[in-house]
Amino acid sequence: REIRDRLGLPSIGAVRDHVRALERKGIVQRRGRKARSLTVVGSTPSAPVPILGTVPAGVPLEAVEATEGWLSVPSGNPTAKTLFALRVRGDSMKDAAIVDGDLVVVEKTADVQQAEIVVALIEGEATVKRIDLRGEVPVLRAANAAYAPLPLAYENWHFGILSHLLS
Repeated sequence: REIRDRLGLPSIGAVRDHVRALERKGIVQRRGRKARSLTVVGSTPSAPVPILGTVPAGVPLEAVEATEGWLSVPSGNPTAKTLFALRVRGDSMKDAAIVDGDLVVVEKTADVQQAEIVVALIEGEATVKRIDLRGEVPVLRAANAAYAPLPLAYENWHFGILSHLLS
């Protein structure tokens, strides 16, 4: 559904056809039948992205930056220099297929759109949530009914867009 929406395709079937074509060309490969089980293969030039620690998918916790390693992303990505990766801890985004242990690649930006999934930094504490910009005050919403929405005051938050998800 995310691919359909991002590419403006008319149906899930159209996405399936495009993915199968990419598989036939050897550009992507399935790692299983689960969501997000596609991997890019081949000799695509890559750029290193630092893995800077963990981010809670639950209640915001203190953000501590410590490089734990590096992840390769396609260097053709124009924002590769502004990307970083975080390991998700928690279950607040499970209904968006972001689960405990996933790596998320984040682009640091102040430009977000309604309903995008973001890593929000709130007074030094971080969390992964979907942003709701429809009201007077932005609200962070979990993709798990067990978590309450988190309203934000404009002066105390910064965020990055999840530009790609890896499990």
